[in-house]
Amino acid sequence: MRRQVDGSIAVVASPACFSPDALSAALLLWPRVTHLTLLAVSDATDLAPLATAALARLTSLTVRQAPRAAAGVARPWDMPATALSSRVAATLRVIDLGGCINLRSIELVRSCAQLRCLWMPGCLLGPDSTAGVQYTAAGALYNLAYKHAQIQGVITAAGAIPALVRLLGPDSTADVKETAAHALGSLAGGHAGNQAAITAAGAIPALVRLLGPESTAGTQTAAARTLRILACDHAHNKATISAAGSIPALMQLMGPDMQTLQDNSLTAEAAAATEKAHAVLFSPDLWLQQLWRWLDRDSKAALRGASVAMRRQVDGSIEVVASPACDPADLAPLATAALARLASLTVREAPRDDDADEARPWDMLVTALSSSVAATLQVIDLSGCINLHSIELVRSCAKLRCLWMPGCVSVSDLSPLGACSETLEELWMAGDDEVRSLAPLAACTKLRKLDLSGCLPEIYAQVEGLRATCTQLAVPSSVELEGLVHELQHSFPPDIQEGAVRAVVRITLEGHLEAQDAIAAAGAIPALVQLLGPDSTAGVQASATLALCLLATDHAQNQAAIGSAAGAIPALVKLLAPNMPAEVRRHALLALCNLAANHAQNQAVMAAAGAIPILVQLLGPESLSDVQAIAARTLGSLAFNHAQNLAAAGAVPALVQLLGPGSSADVQLGPGSSAGVQENAAGALMNLALDAGLKVTIAAAGAIPPLVQLLGSGSPPGVQEAATGVLMTLMTQNTVNQVAMAAAGAIPSLVRLLGAGSPAGVQEWTLVALSCLAENADNQVTIAAAGAIPPLVQLLGSGPPADMQDNTAAALLNLAANSARTLMNLAANAGNKVTIAAAGAIPPLMQLLGPGSQDQTKTFASWALKSLAESNVDNQVAIAAAADSADLLQEMRRLGIDGGPSDMPA
Repeated sequence: MRRQVDGSIAVVASPACFSPDALSAALLLWPRVTHLTLLAVSDATDLAPLATAALARLTSLTVRQAPRAAAGVARPWDMPATALSSRVAATLRVIDLGGCINLRSIELVRSCAQLRCLWMPGCLLGPDSTAGVQYTAAGALYNLAYKHAQIQGVITAAGAIPALVRLLGPDSTADVKETAAHALGSLAGGHAGNQAAITAAGAIPALVRLLGPESTAGTQTAAARTLRILACDHAHNKATISAAGSIPALMQLMGPDMQTLQDNSLTAEAAAATEKAHAVLFSPDLWLQQLWRWLDRDSKAALRGASVAMRRQVDGSIEVVASPACDPADLAPLATAALARLASLTVREAPRDDDADEARPWDMLVTALSSSVAATLQVIDLSGCINLHSIELVRSCAKLRCLWMPGCVSVSDLSPLGACSETLEELWMAGDDEVRSLAPLAACTKLRKLDLSGCLPEIYAQVEGLRATCTQLAVPSSVELEGLVHELQHSFPPDIQEGAVRAVVRITLEGHLEAQDAIAAAGAIPALVQLLGPDSTAGVQASATLALCLLATDHAQNQAAIGSAAGAIPALVKLLAPNMPAEVRRHALLALCNLAANHAQNQAVMAAAGAIPILVQLLGPESLSDVQAIAARTLGSLAFNHAQNLAAAGAVPALVQLLGPGSSADVQLGPGSSAGVQENAAGALMNLALDAGLKVTIAAAGAIPPLVQLLGSGSPPGVQEAATGVLMTLMTQNTVNQVAMAAAGAIPSLVRLLGAGSPAGVQEWTLVALSCLAENADNQVTIAAAGAIPPLVQLLGSGPPADMQDNTAAALLNLAANSARTLMNLAANAGNKVTIAAAGAIPPLMQLLGPGSQDQTKTFASWALKSLAESNVDNQVAIAAAADSADLLQEMRRLGIDGGPSDMPA
């Protein structure tokens, strides 16, 4: 990369089959040559041209290894120090040995006292290499393979995967392990074949081992990142990674440092640990995108040129011929038929003469290329040719795959690219603000990379149209997003604006969390909010509301950004008006629903904007079921902090009406489907019932009978859980509702939900509901008669296995605690004391007093034992036999429970 622009002397490429005499004769015509490429090298004899004294000014040397013969095995070869003449050794500064996979020694460099740069990606990955060489080679492979499918295949075919997997072993240094892990991730990215090959080579167990505490932070990060890439869209790899024990290791990496992050007291060590864990979820592209936004146009063009050059060096087996150019006459070397195998061409514009008034524009004519060159040329790099006006030359390049022209700010016509429509894969044109149309690219069906950094904003909307034919075109980078945002911020025609918003929607759907972050960082949120106004067309409004909805989904930072944007929520509320198109209303409702979820500030803004009466109105029978469901869910979020406002607007009877049999429990969105109307309505009522004054209002509205009916076996688990939650909330500290629920037949249905087939969430809320009902003496008899005691005793033993995840363990412990609470209330009945003891409750209740239980669980268990022992000698004896009574009394007193089984025998 540096070599190509290091001097102003042209590069001459010469196949190694030239004899020294022929080369010397050729050099008479090129007396100032500074760069030499030797191709098809298979042993030291092919280096003979380097011994000639004619190479008096050579500063840069490239060597490419000969392809392996189909029938044989490639022989290891060396570069001896004697291969260089003393004159060459005195001037050589850059050596590129990329891809020489059978090269075993580089003794030649011992005589190069002026050597500044040595590039050898793909070399010396064998076990005989030093750690420094392995580190450098693996790092080069990582950079070369990153998001480049063709190079990924070339590297894999060269046998890199087994060699890299070997470097993950215990004999390698930490730096080598880290770099090898990164290289494997780079090879696997977007390449299903490499994902499978890396797994088959045994990489997964090695990577999981690198997650352990003995590895450095960098090695753990690299291993976690590569495991994420291997698991992406690959079911077999996901199972293999899980079976290798990765999940506990990854959870360990997240550890207590996540709490440090949440407390906003992030130390350097915590940041490193968090970065390791999040490497499983987040791509490093985001860091690059953030950096990119701070660069000016010249810096971006320079970086683009550098990145392109790095890939270009290994893209083909033929090296580059570069010539300074300021007019077509300087391209004369391209007309020679001797360049019969040229695959890659770099042109750099000559510096402007300081004495000249202005630089002369120039062109690349189609006649500049000989037919033999045109037949083989695959890569052209024109970076920085700011005075180049046309690229007619490419019309004759039928095999052109890559055209890089960042900084070519005077090129306006892309029509010559039509000649290579069947082969063109990459086009980089950063900073070219003369191009007005991308139409010539529509026929380039293999186009996969398109860089428009710094181009005119109006051409970004054309990218979306290209995707119809250019199906391999990658998801836009942050710079393309900046262009889309520019279109949203200015007065472009509605079709351009709508196309830009639809592009944002598509990118969000494709990229999920990473796309949400990138789009927000590009400044899209204020621009989208502006498009909600009455000046926008219905199509633009519908697309903008959907984009805001997707950006806010499960993303607290974007929720806050949208909510705080001037006029965003009031504008969305206005779009709920009956005169708005159905699509606009639905998308606005979805956006408000996502903005309200767990966000008190947004809820307050919605209430102030008058959203509540409108949302209640949308619950009516004239609305489609999916609209009813979304409106109910939104009201459920608002109910936490604005319950009285909802009640005043008539939300309670409207929500109760949705509990009836007229609504199904389908959770799919779309006209004619219920979208969980009953579940969302019940959830909203549960949140309203948290207000003590509204418990009576909800019961008076007739909610209890339909809620009891929803407990039946015909309801899906989600509806059962929501209905149980409402009933539980309504009866808590409300004896009138407890009696009403028992009269409505709730007890048999609740007891049935204690069975093993019910989800843990349903069981937990059922236990709380039964515990509340058991506070009533009549209900105690009814609950026992319904067969509740055996399953309650069984749930006492729901302690978690040692290897169970924390959330599941907590759920099971809650079940045991609530079972003890229910039994505590039931044991107030003399007959129930006998039944509970006979069901075997005493031993598990005693176990809940042990050190593994929380104080609340111990309290419920202690009160249950106390209740069982009171006035029941048999139970007192059983409790005494189950544990040391002195210890039991001491624990009960510690928990603040006076007395205890006072008549218990010593």
